[in-house]
Amino acid sequence: MMQRVESKEEKKGATSFSSLRSDSSSGAERDKITYEGLTYKRDLGGMSSNMKISLPPRIPTTQSCSKVMRFLCKTGGTYPISLGSLYYALGGIATSTTSLQCWASSIKLHNIKTWNSALSSGSDTTTVDWAYTAAAGFIKDESYCSSTPLGISVTGCAVFTPPTKSLLNDWLSSQLNSSNNVFFITVPTGAIIDVHISYTLENLGVTYGPLTVSSATLGRAYYTSLDGYASSQLTQQGVLAI
Repeated sequence: MMQRVESKEEKKGATSFSSLRSDSSSGAERDKITYEGLTYKRDLGGMSSNMKISLPPRIPTTQSCSKVMRFLCKTGGTYPISLGSLYYALGGIATSTTSLQCWASSIKLHNIKTWNSALSSGSDTTTVDWAYTAAAGFIKDESYCSSTPLGISVTGCAVFTPPTKSLLNDWLSSQLNSSNNVFFITVPTGAIIDVHISYTLENLGVTYGPLTVSSATLGRAYYTSLDGYASSQLTQQGVLAI
């Protein structure tokens, strides 16, 4: 009886499926398999085994805007400015002939600039009193006296910025009470008021409810006065005011 003797080369290459080994080296070598002395590349559908998976990045879904609103003082005096007044001054859509829905969901006031009328004689005082603050005792008192001598037709500009520890120095959500007064402003007749403000557009239905108005056209955009729709002494300029 003859007995077949395997050579060392045959023993070296005779590898069963149970002894398939994966190359333990890093990189591209990790995707190779050796079987019966031959090397095969693992099919990963074009993706390397050590490739990182890229997920879609997070994107903001709430739009942010910034604008300067201009107002004209019809009658000089001191006017309380509520949170709701600022929201509706930024604009809204008439959902009916008697209803105005604002579109802002949060606001941040940057500064207030005032120019007294050149028609005013003598000394006119412009004052901004920052109300509804987090720590009223740590806020600087600010007021300016703007004098317009006869024969001078150009007046100076007074600039007011929210104090560091006041609530208006940060973003204010529409979840706060709309009737809260955020500042009081004293201006003479004919004064121009610029309000620089940033705001976000409503995205998840978080904003103030509709404001009752009169004689609105359905679907039109309207802008209210700085001191509110009921008072309307600080009327907005350059827009469709109501």
